[in-house]
Amino acid sequence: MITKSFRIDEQTAREVEDFAGGLNFSQVVNQALAAWLQERRRQHRDELVRQSCRARSEAELAEFGEIAARAGRSALNLMKDE
Repeated sequence: MITKSFRIDEQTAREVEDFAGGLNFSQVVNQALAAWLQERRRQHRDELVRQSCRARSEAELAEFGEIAARAGRSALNLMKDE
């Protein structure tokens, strides 16, 4: 572990203490940063997928569209069978 310091406004600090649910401030900050980082990673992956899709030819995109449509129909059929 490393130690970092930062400034936080008083109202936010009070609310963190009020809603911490037994967690200490460091635990709350670690959870918040982990959630933030997870979201940024997801956004990065999404952007890579978008870039990859933009690099595909029209024929490839049409093929992917057909695969997705078939998968959707298959999933719907599975749900109807239950």
